[in-house]
Amino acid sequence: MRHTTALIALTLAGGLFSAFANAAITGTSSLSATFLSTVVPGTCTANVVDGAGNTTSEIHFNDVFKSDLSNKSRSEAFKVVLSQCSGVRAAEVTAMPGAGGDCSTATSDNFGATHATAFELWKGNVDSGTRLSCQSQPLQKVPIVDGGANVALNARIVIADDKTIADVTPGDVTSLITFQVEYQ
Repeated sequence: MRHTTALIALTLAGGLFSAFANAAITGTSSLSATFLSTVVPGTCTANVVDGAGNTTSEIHFNDVFKSDLSNKSRSEAFKVVLSQCSGVRAAEVTAMPGAGGDCSTATSDNFGATHATAFELWKGNVDSGTRLSCQSQPLQKVPIVDGGANVALNARIVIADDKTIADVTPGDVTSLITFQVEYQ
């Protein structure tokens, strides 16, 4: 019986010690943290690429004859290429007259040029794609897939609005077109 009493006393003493030990250990019941970041707009690297696949800022038509203008037979393919996109799901590309540039006339969809010429701009193929207007400057929405996108375009040199082939003079023809890219 003496063993039982001692065992009970020892068990009670161990239980009381354990209860006191739990009461003495107090932990942190909650934590807080502050998260800091800078939200930056997504971007891509944008380039104009000619029909041969070269990055360029000029689309060369080389020699164009008056018969090419009358027949509307000279066009050049090129692309606006968006690459290395980060944080971007889509982009909107807009073509507009560049600095010092203008539309062929106040009501023309053509982009004005020199020597009584102008340029039509087409998304896709000439005559079957979507003609881009110098006046209304429609947005071309482009989905970004695998970090990039291409906008296939064609430019066609034509006689300027309100002009005839007799008004066309020889010389270097230029038209500055700016592509504005807005990322989404």
